Amino acid sequence: MDYVQLTMLAIVFSIALYILLKGVDLVMASTETIGRSRGIASVAVVGGLVGFITALPELAIGVMAAIAGVSEVVTAAVVGSNNIGILLIVGIMAVLAGRILIDPVAVKAQLPMFVVAQMALVAVILDAVVSRLEAGFLLVVGGVYLWQVIREAKTGIHATSDPRPKIAVATIGTMVLGLLGVLVGAYFVIDVTTSVVTAIALPIGLLAMTLIALGAALPEFLVALRALKQKNTDLALGIIVSSVVCNSIMVLGLPAAISPVTVDTTVLSLGAWVMLATSLLFLIIVLSGQLFRFVGVMMIIGFVFFLTKLAMFL
Repeated sequence: MDYVQLTMLAIVFSIALYILLKGVDLVMASTETIGRSRGIASVAVVGGLVGFITALPELAIGVMAAIAGVSEVVTAAVVGSNNIGILLIVGIMAVLAGRILIDPVAVKAQLPMFVVAQMALVAVILDAVVSRLEAGFLLVVGGVYLWQVIREAKTGIHATSDPRPKIAVATIGTMVLGLLGVLVGAYFVIDVTTSVVTAIALPIGLLAMTLIALGAALPEFLVALRALKQKNTDLALGIIVSSVVCNSIMVLGLPAAISPVTVDTTVLSLGAWVMLATSLLFLIIVLSGQLFRFVGVMMIIGFVFFLTKLAMFL
């Protein structure tokens, strides 16, 4: 494969990723409207359900990878996205904010499911294959989590008594268009990835854990930055927690239900253990109630070190 072909593939990959992310934006906008029609404030939709929305790129890519027979992409993208969320995104947030005070009620309430999700993820990948039975377990846990989030949003502090707008046909059309964008974008992301891996013998797990995961993590990064800009640091951190939970459970569970998922060697050798270490670090930070800028700098350095270690698999 020459440079011209690689350039063309890079352009197609960029366009596909843009379509995918734009699809997520459309789904999020329509979800907020539907949420208000059901008596849920916009902040609840963005905060509580954002994990299921911003996880759409990873989910669509995972499903397409399972269908295409390159299931190694699934776990690599999940683990890579989780490491990006905790190390890179939270690190950048701390650097920008200087000091983040963490509300024990707003964030700590999600910690039990965060721990369960990470433990479940590691447990099902240790034998290097995620079976349909394990996928069923993950999806049941994910269903319970989604039910809990929706119930709390409708009955808790995010419930709203404002007039409920009717769901217009345009809103449904926007959601359908967004979902189509996500699926089409994910299809071409996987198609280009497979072509590059085949042509230059690049480990597919390595590519999925870095380039694909970075692109797929953009929605939670942008939404978290928006919340941080609005001085809502608890919402920003809650977005990351929710996204990690959804990645570990739903994004892995659904593709594995379609076809058993093979775990890439880079995940078992490095990625999963870095994820466990970063998850423990995040737990300590949340329980301490504050996050300082110098810790954020160290987290970003840790992510760079992670990328350096991944380069050893080339």
